[in-house]
Amino acid sequence: MNNRELENKLRTAVSHAAPEFPKHLLSAGDIQKGTVMEMPTKMNRKKIWIPIASAAAVLLMIGSFFGYSTYSYNKVDSVIGLDVNPSIELNINRKEKVLNARAVNDDAKKILDGMDLKGTDLNVAMNALVGSMLKNGYIDELANSILISVENNDTAKSAALQKQLTDEIEKLLGEKQIDGAVICQDVEDDDKLQKLADANGISLGKAKLVSQLVSQNPQMKFEDAAKLSINQLNLLAEQKGTQLKDATTVGQASDKAYIGTEKALQLALERAGVKAADTSAQKVEMDWDDGRMVYEVEFYSQGVEYDVEIDALEGTALKFEKDRKDDNASGSTGNTSQGSQNSGSGSVIGEQKAKDAALKHAGVPASSVTWRKVDYDRDDNEYEVEFTAGNTEYEYKINARTGAVLQYEKETKASGRPASSAPQSDSSRPAATASSGASAKRISADEAKQIALSHAGVAAGNARKLRVELDRDDGVELYEVEFDVGNTEYSYEIKADNGNILSYDIDQDD
Repeated sequence: MNNRELENKLRTAVSHAAPEFPKHLLSAGDIQKGTVMEMPTKMNRKKIWIPIASAAAVLLMIGSFFGYSTYSYNKVDSVIGLDVNPSIELNINRKEKVLNARAVNDDAKKILDGMDLKGTDLNVAMNALVGSMLKNGYIDELANSILISVENNDTAKSAALQKQLTDEIEKLLGEKQIDGAVICQDVEDDDKLQKLADANGISLGKAKLVSQLVSQNPQMKFEDAAKLSINQLNLLAEQKGTQLKDATTVGQASDKAYIGTEKALQLALERAGVKAADTSAQKVEMDWDDGRMVYEVEFYSQGVEYDVEIDALEGTALKFEKDRKDDNASGSTGNTSQGSQNSGSGSVIGEQKAKDAALKHAGVPASSVTWRKVDYDRDDNEYEVEFTAGNTEYEYKINARTGAVLQYEKETKASGRPASSAPQSDSSRPAATASSGASAKRISADEAKQIALSHAGVAAGNARKLRVELDRDDGVELYEVEFDVGNTEYSYEIKADNGNILSYDIDQDD
């Protein structure tokens, strides 16, 4: 019923509500002034009140209609969640008009600042929100994932909204030459999930996504995963093969912000001192550990299983573990050469052969080295061999039965940068330039500590077992700085005369 029809009905009702005058009065054409007109002594009250009641009913109907229309317009039909890192929830009515927009986190407040979406069409509002996120750098080719969550009791309506919004977002991102990845899901009112969302400052839709990822990957904690962006969660879900219930995914999450699986494998092989051709059963998987995105790299080589954790952003080896699988291999029996030890699972090669194996691999003559350490590790059945040649320091781990090189590291002290992992002769390295005497100028131990903490990005209050010690290596004075943060161990060597970082190591101990 339109407004004109309502006006006509109202006019008719009012006209019918007027009292009925005698016909002879209505026909009198020349009533004189002062003429006394006789009125009927009895009026039909029923005839008077019926039209009035009818008019009142019409008015009530009209008021009810307008009241219902207002109620219907302001009634929430669907709740739309938009998550990237900013998290925004839109309440819309059945005509897909925005009733209000709520910022779930601080990033969302920046997006909604100065933006009035009330009364706008859903597509217009979504266009404005995604456009603002693009402009502010929350969505780009490095982080291209968006989560759309729809709460509506009508599954068909929910599916239609998801399809509509996915198409709109793909079009918007395509105009910016971005291959987007959109996750769409159904959500429903869930008190337990809402409490988790409120406690972690995230939307109900993101809480559902995090909950599914954590339930299928028990090593992850909800509060840790809640801090991740939608692109990071999408990457982890893809890498771990997480099955998302009531959800569809279009596109692939971008990993362009990270070093990539091939580079992670290369760095892990270098850390282990193993050639790719000598490995089998390689596996590289992105994961989240101790507040950072990492690559978990696993492979086998010569009976040894390696597990290396690589920082996904910087490429640093955060954890290195190996597990020997050839403990039952046969070794030589009978008497061993002088200096050898018995491991309980066969005779070992002895210290001299371990040293020879390391020197041969390094391509360095024995006459040019200074031995720092040759130890037998009974638990791992290996020799730890350390020596220096010129300004280069070598560290080796040698299989105690076969003499094979399990792991090695090579580091030059002159430039402060690690040398190539490939064996090189000492003649290829520049001579040390540090004076053998005490440095005329030396930074303080506290300055050395601050240099190490700043490089590691660690606040002094968060460091445990902090130790700073002045030492001398090949005539160069340096500070050795060590500290722990959580289960991560940091060790630094800092040149005492100028504060340059000569070397550093980050090791995660489970």
